[in-house]
Amino acid sequence: MSFDALEMRDRPAVVPIRFWTEYEPDHTDPAKLITHDKVEWAKKGSSNGSTTVIKIRHLKLDSVLWPVLQPAYEAWKKNQEAPLDGTPLDAWPGVTTQQVKVMRDYHLRSVEDFATAPDSTLMKMNFPGIREMQGRAKAFLQAAQGQAQIAEALHSRDQMIANLGAELEEMKHFVSDMAAQDKSRNKPVELPALP
Repeated sequence: MSFDALEMRDRPAVVPIRFWTEYEPDHTDPAKLITHDKVEWAKKGSSNGSTTVIKIRHLKLDSVLWPVLQPAYEAWKKNQEAPLDGTPLDAWPGVTTQQVKVMRDYHLRSVEDFATAPDSTLMKMNFPGIREMQGRAKAFLQAAQGQAQIAEALHSRDQMIANLGAELEEMKHFVSDMAAQDKSRNKPVELPALP
C-alpha cells in the first residue's frame, strides 16, 4: 500500500469522544479550585460503549496516545472543530449515508480509518460487500495520492518553465544591450555561446 497505511497502522487506532474540564478544591487553599481537563476516548472499531477517561496531564506523559489525541485536544481548547485525520467519509463517493452512519458508530471517521480497519471490525459492522468496499476505499486513497503526485509534478514543471522564461528574458536584455554597445562602436555583434 502506498497511501501511508503503514504509518496509520503504527499509530494507535483511537478517537476522542469528548473533552471537558472538572474542578476540585485545592488542598493547600480550600478557597481555590484546581482545574483538570479530561478526555474520553475509544478504540476505532469498537461499538460496545467501552471508553476510557483520563486526565490530560496524565495523557501528556503517554508518548504513544498523546500524539494521536493532542490535535483534537488543542482544537477543543480553541473552541474549534477537531481536525479530521484523513479524508472525510462524506467526501468519498463510494459510500452511502447509511454506511457512513454505521462506520461512525464504530468510531471510523475517515476513509483512511475504514481502509485500515481490521477484519474484526469489518465482521462486526456486518453489511454486504464490506471487504470489497474496503478495497474500493484503498483504491480511492491510492488514486487521490496519485493525483496529488501529478499535481506536484505539474507544479514543478510550471515553476521550471517560469524560471526558463525569466532566464530567456534576461538573455534577450543582455543581447540587446550588447548589440546597442557594438552598434555604437560600429562592430559586428558577437553573441555569447548558449549552454
